[in-house]
Amino acid sequence: MNELFSNLGLNSKILVGVSLSSNNLLELICIDKATKSITSYASTQVQYNSAIREIVDQNEFVDGLQTLFQQVDLNPKACDVWLNLPNVHFGFSTMDQNVTEDEISEVLLSEVEDLYIFKKNDPMIEYQTIGRNQQTGELLVVYSAIQRKTVDFVKECFNDIGANLVAVETSNSSLLKGIQYSQFSRFDFNSTSILLITSNSYSIFF
Repeated sequence: MNELFSNLGLNSKILVGVSLSSNNLLELICIDKATKSITSYASTQVQYNSAIREIVDQNEFVDGLQTLFQQVDLNPKACDVWLNLPNVHFGFSTMDQNVTEDEISEVLLSEVEDLYIFKKNDPMIEYQTIGRNQQTGELLVVYSAIQRKTVDFVKECFNDIGANLVAVETSNSSLLKGIQYSQFSRFDFNSTSILLITSNSYSIFF
């Protein structure tokens, strides 16, 4: 994330975060890259189907985006946008210490392809190596998966309004990266447990 923000700092575009939650709330924030603070906020309603993890209507989503940019008086064409979507699948995995990046991707893809939501929808994987087992040398990997068609869908929506979509994240991975970026907590993943709570379940990762 720090690398991404550093790269964004090389241009004059305004940095914008857009988030859609599972309770149908679409939010926008403007971020001051120098101070890492929020300068503007806006919100509106857009329907999201939590059962199938998809945005319901493309036209409504585009209209919602345009409404948000109007509320904060921004031209979408002047903005780099970081999009956060509700979590689809999120997990941790351990890998052999000698594994290559391509092999990590292949292993994670094979894991998520067995999930019901990806039976008919090709997944896209994002992962990050966050630690190493001090005794075995195995790598600890955190990863998230989302439907490829959803990413294609939102790309088209942002293209329609002229905004530059820099990245698409899901909520859990965004949360972890946000904590690291803000330096709110300088935790060590090797000695930290993570508790994730949703509306109908919870998970603990050690």
